[in-house]
Amino acid sequence: MPEPAEDVQADDAVADEAVEQPSPPAAPEKPKRARRRVDWRGFVRENARLLITFALLAAGVVFVILGWYGAAHTNILTEQIPYLISGGLLGLGLIIVAGVMASGAAQERSNEEFRREIAQALAAMGSGAPDRGVQSDAISMNGHHVYVVPGGRSYHVAGCPILEGKEGVKELEPAQAASSGYAACKLCGGD
Repeated sequence: MPEPAEDVQADDAVADEAVEQPSPPAAPEKPKRARRRVDWRGFVRENARLLITFALLAAGVVFVILGWYGAAHTNILTEQIPYLISGGLLGLGLIIVAGVMASGAAQERSNEEFRREIAQALAAMGSGAPDRGVQSDAISMNGHHVYVVPGGRSYHVAGCPILEGKEGVKELEPAQAASSGYAACKLCGGD
């Protein structure tokens, strides 16, 4: 067995040899991807209604299943009724509340989108940008014509908002539009 002094000297010699040998060129370091930190508080704040809706729906389904399970495993009618009332009705109520909340959230989202579209339309009107709606060649400048939209039931004057963005607008004489069964537009009057 080697003596401890000899082991230390052998270890030093191996360490010196390792230092003296040139190391192979190191591969370029890949930059570490920064981990994106998820803002859970912000996510919960933005989606609180949706999360509550899912929680109520899940709780309602669980209560209905527990009520069914309790009622299904007893043969005595008087023991089944409490399960059906506590589990079934409570669960059904939670499911209905979740549905109402989901409907309200969908309506709110639709209202926000509608408001955004109105704001964009008002901004376009204020900027003086040309309207992308009715083409100018479809509108007569003499003012003695009315316009109908394909599939519509009323006639409109030039500049009516209903004509904006519609394709296939037809120009008619007011008498011709009335005889064809078109009624005056309730928005622009169709005069």
